[in-house]
Amino acid sequence: MFIIWGTKPLTKNFGTTSQALTCRHCNNTSYFNIVSHKIWFTLYFIPIFPVEIERKIECPICEYGYTVKKDQFKKILKEEGIGV
Repeated sequence: MFIIWGTKPLTKNFGTTSQALTCRHCNNTSYFNIVSHKIWFTLYFIPIFPVEIERKIECPICEYGYTVKKDQFKKILKEEGIGV
């Protein structure tokens, strides 16, 4: 009997910021994406539970991001009027 397990990355885009921000990496001014990157443990290719969660505000041009903590992420979503 074989047990097939591994990990799978999944990204969820919550929308964009209401204010245009300037990226520290590429110096472009744009509305940043609010995203959550999760790495899931999989069993027989079915995601079971998240192993790692990274919440970011990302530049849509160069995809350079600023990692934010969970409480800050919830505050940003609330300020932007985005329901989780």
